[in-house]
Amino acid sequence: MNLLENAVTLCFALAVCTFFNIRRSTPDDAEGILHAHYSAVHETAKIDYSEQVLNVWSAPIDAQRIATRRTKIETDKSVISFVAVDKVGTVFGFGELVPPETLGAIYVAASAGRRGVASALFNTLEAEARELGIKVLRMESSLTAVPFYVKHGFCELQRRTHRLTGGLTMACVFMEAGYPLDSPNPKGLCFAARFFGLRVNDLMTGNRINGDSLLGETKEQLSPTS
Repeated sequence: MNLLENAVTLCFALAVCTFFNIRRSTPDDAEGILHAHYSAVHETAKIDYSEQVLNVWSAPIDAQRIATRRTKIETDKSVISFVAVDKVGTVFGFGELVPPETLGAIYVAASAGRRGVASALFNTLEAEARELGIKVLRMESSLTAVPFYVKHGFCELQRRTHRLTGGLTMACVFMEAGYPLDSPNPKGLCFAARFFGLRVNDLMTGNRINGDSLLGETKEQLSPTS
C-alpha cells in the first residue's frame, strides 16, 4: 500500500470514528429517537418483515408519539438509554438497557448503517452492564439483527414471536450473552450451551441445574433452531 492509499485509509477511519458521539438520552432526544427507530424498521428491517408488521412496529411519527416518548424518558427510570448523535446533535441511533438482565434494543437509522454506530452503542451499554454487576444479558432480537448480536457474543436460544400493538405478531429470536464476553471462543460457549441444554451463563459460572425440569424446558426452547 502506497503513501496515498495509507492516507485515504486513515482519513476514512478517522471519519468513521469521529462523525458521531455517544451520550445519555435526554427528553429532548425523543423526536430523534423515533426517527432513528422508524428508519431502522422501515428501511433496514424490510427485508425480513411484511409491510403490515413494519407499520405497526414503527408507526408514523406525530406530535402525540413524540410527547409520549418524551414523557417516558422523563419518568421511566428503569430504562438506561444512550443515543448516537452527530456534530450538530442530530440523533441517528439509540440503545437501551433494562436491568437486571435485559438488553432492550439498539436501532440505527439506515443512513448511518455499517459505520460502527450500533457497535459503539452496544459497547457503551455493555460497559454500563458491567459497571452495574450484570452477569448475563437476555433479549428478543429481530430477525434482521441476529447476525449483529451473534457477532457481539450472544447465542440464539429460541425462535419465537413477539406480540405487537393490536395483537399482530412478528418473528423474533430470544438470545442470551454471558459475561465476561471477552472470554475465549464465545461461539464455542454457544455450541456447548445448545448441546447440553444449558444457559450460557451456567457454563461460564459453573452453576449446576438441579433436577430435570429446567433442563428439559431449555432443550424444548432450543428445539426450533436445532
